[in-house]
Amino acid sequence: MSEIGKKPPTVWNSTGFIPEGADFRHRLRTRFFEVDQHGQVHNAYYLVYAEQAITEFLKARRCGDLIAPGADGCIYVIARTAVDYLAPLGFDTDVAIAVWISRLGRSSLTFSVAICRDDDGETPAAKAEIVWVYKDSATGKSTALKPALIERLDGAVFAGAPDR
Repeated sequence: MSEIGKKPPTVWNSTGFIPEGADFRHRLRTRFFEVDQHGQVHNAYYLVYAEQAITEFLKARRCGDLIAPGADGCIYVIARTAVDYLAPLGFDTDVAIAVWISRLGRSSLTFSVAICRDDDGETPAAKAEIVWVYKDSATGKSTALKPALIERLDGAVFAGAPDR
C-alpha cells in the first residue's frame, strides 16, 4: 500500500515521459469546435482533456463515490494547473491520455497527465500537472485524504514528473 508522502522509484518509458506501469489511458477524438483558425486544438481544451481523463482514471480505480462533490461535507478543489505544450493536435485526431499520481500528500493529490497522439500513445503533444486539495466545505480548510481513497489509489503513485 502507498504511504502518504512516500514516492516509489520510477522507471520512465522509452520516450521519457510516462512511467513504466502507468497503464491507464483515456481515449478521445478531437472535435471541430475545439480547433482554432490555425487548424490546431485551442490550448484551453488541453485542460479539459486532462480533467476528463482524471475523472475517468478515478472512476476506473473505483474512486467515484469518494470524489463526489460534497458527499461527506468535503470537496476537492483545484489548487494548481500547469501545462507544457509540446506539439499541436489538429481536427479529428485520435488522442490517448495517460494519467498517474505523481504525489500523494496529506490533503492533496497531484496528477500528472500526458496527452498523446494515439498513433503511439507514448509521445506527448502536451503534459500537465494538476493539484487537487481536499477541503472541508464548511470551513474551507484542507483536511486529510480518506484512507479508502489512498487504498484505492495504491499502485497508481509514481515519483514526480519527467523533466522535459
